[in-house]
Amino acid sequence: MRNRKKSIVVTGAAVMLAAAMALGGGTYAYLQGTTKDVVNNFNTNKVLVELEETTGNDYEIIPGTTQEKDPKVTVNATVPSYVYVEVKLANEVADLVDYEIVDGWLPLEKYTTQFTKVYYREIEASDNPQEFYVLKDNQVSYDAALENSDMMWTTGKLKTGETITFKASAIQKAPFYNPEDAYRVEMPNSEESFESAIKNGAHNLIVQDNIDFATVTKMSNKGNVAVDLNGKVLGNSKNTTNWGVFQVGTNTTLTLDGEGTVSGVSNDAGGYHMAVSTTSQFAKLIINNGTYTNEQVNGNDAQYDLIYCETGTIEINGGTFICKTPKWTLNCKDANYKDETANIIVKGGKFFEFDPSNCTVEGENTNFVAEGYHVDKSTDTKGTWYTVVAD
Repeated sequence: MRNRKKSIVVTGAAVMLAAAMALGGGTYAYLQGTTKDVVNNFNTNKVLVELEETTGNDYEIIPGTTQEKDPKVTVNATVPSYVYVEVKLANEVADLVDYEIVDGWLPLEKYTTQFTKVYYREIEASDNPQEFYVLKDNQVSYDAALENSDMMWTTGKLKTGETITFKASAIQKAPFYNPEDAYRVEMPNSEESFESAIKNGAHNLIVQDNIDFATVTKMSNKGNVAVDLNGKVLGNSKNTTNWGVFQVGTNTTLTLDGEGTVSGVSNDAGGYHMAVSTTSQFAKLIINNGTYTNEQVNGNDAQYDLIYCETGTIEINGGTFICKTPKWTLNCKDANYKDETANIIVKGGKFFEFDPSNCTVEGENTNFVAEGYHVDKSTDTKGTWYTVVAD
């Protein structure tokens, strides 16, 4: 009975404590606070462009006359943007057809060539479409001094294929520093996307991933093309030809820039394993940065040109060059070098076991180094390096 009584007393005390807690309230309340919602709005934007003409596509060249032609660019951009128009001239149409560009379009000199004229303008953001005509007075004209001989080939047949092609594009201004950097930007991450960008006329390519090409990327009639290697590796180990990763053809200037590697490795055991080459008198290659290398395969000891100028001009301003057969690091086709249609000009760069001021494959003491520059020689555990610097 004694134990039971004690148990009853303890239980009763517990009940009284619970009741006291319930009646007292706030025993388990914490210090706390809260705020009102702060809502952040993210506005969507667009940059759309159209090009149209109402005056048709066929024109008759009649000396002393004019014809209406009204290409018009319409831009719908809700952010500040660059707008471009390309005017491509085919064959000798520039000698037959006269036109002027409307004020407000500025020439984009970096991407203007003999056959492609590029113009741009900067526009502010707008909720409404903005329209810009391309040709002054919306017309083309034909000089009264044109004669039959101007209209005919030397064979006596009338000239054909005389065309003017217009193409418009637009891109947001930010984050680009200038209209040159923003012009026709593509970011390829595969051979297919790279080839598509070149085919569709991209002028600034920023490589997004390592790419191993199965075929050489040929560029002809592309105007100015700039490739930022962006720290990636471009190779051609799948390629069974010997013309390298890039082959620069007629009416094209290719500029290679940025850290990254262009490798001339190839499956062709007897080939030259070039990294880059030029193949037209009207081709130009500019190398500003990057690493360029190649390798022998299957033990073949044939020559391995790293940078090859069949004809045209190659200008080297920087970069690192490592050729598995060093004397062939830079090479011109002999006959074209002698008649000065193949040229290599070196204003910078670091060359492994190759002195660009003494290119022996072109003849002892052949100097590719530009006037005002010289070669500094140094050695490390790998071997000898020749670095071109300004005087």
